[in-house]
Amino acid sequence: MQTVVKRVIGNLEAKFNDNFAKIMPKFNDNFAKICKNNARNNDA
Repeated sequence: MQTVVKRVIGNLEAKFNDNFAKIMPKFNDNFAKICKNNARNNDA
């Protein structure tokens, strides 16, 4: 029983890490754009 639970948790972690790896670059791009826009607005 314990091995099954460990396997399920391992699969969930792998899926989560995969999704996280896909999401992070997009998040970082958007964050950089927001920072640039804020800097531009502050200069004006």
